[in-house]
Amino acid sequence: MFGFGTGDRSRVAFWWLIGVLAASGVAMAFVVAFGEFGSVGFSITWRVFVADLYLIAALAAQHVWLRRTIWIGAGITFLLGIITVLWPGSGRNRWSQPYYEYGNTQSGWSPWDGFLQDLETALHICVGGLVVLGFLSLAYRWLKGERVLRITYLTTFGLGVASILIAAIRTLDSRYRMNLGEGLSRVHTALIILALTGAAIVIIAGFVQRRTILARERLAASPVEASPAPAVPEATVPVDNPELRALVRTYVEEYLREREQYRRE
Repeated sequence: MFGFGTGDRSRVAFWWLIGVLAASGVAMAFVVAFGEFGSVGFSITWRVFVADLYLIAALAAQHVWLRRTIWIGAGITFLLGIITVLWPGSGRNRWSQPYYEYGNTQSGWSPWDGFLQDLETALHICVGGLVVLGFLSLAYRWLKGERVLRITYLTTFGLGVASILIAAIRTLDSRYRMNLGEGLSRVHTALIILALTGAAIVIIAGFVQRRTILARERLAASPVEASPAPAVPEATVPVDNPELRALVRTYVEEYLREREQYRRE
């Protein structure tokens, strides 16, 4: 459409995302300044801002599958957010009534009131957690050459994904009382501690490996300075110099006399 190549289209798309992010941020600021914090316009604007932020942050992910997963998750979360805003009565949630009691049908509330909001929150936890893992994946380039560090990275990644999924499930459990128990909470806390420990190791090792690898590359790329060869003095005596010819003749005659004498002996 614009006559750009593949690289140019990617660059144009990136700047479009930056422009949308800036415009939505400014729009949110104006909406809040005019006291319309709870309006539909603000609800849509901040969802545009967050979805655009997800798309931009996904570019940092070093794995194609992770980048595409974040993009798809951002799109699904954004569409669900728009449905939540525009669906009649979907904005009702249990916190808007001070006397809400779970299972009390006399209050006119059911477990499904505000379900879209809760589901959207769970999806934001998932996509936001994947974005954090995308930034962590920046270290993979420097760690993949070391077997132990690569295993640590993959283990940390798995623990992170598990922690994100459990956090999303617990978000729904806090409302719908799926009775997952305290055991899941303890397991989740343990997984988060292990994931953070692994992330610290990956980040520190990534910096160290990066510095080491770059130092080796600079050393390999630097040319080896060869010692200059000794200069050969130029001949300053002409070849047809009579004195030089007489000196050479004298040496030749002396050599012939010594050779003749050696043969006689």
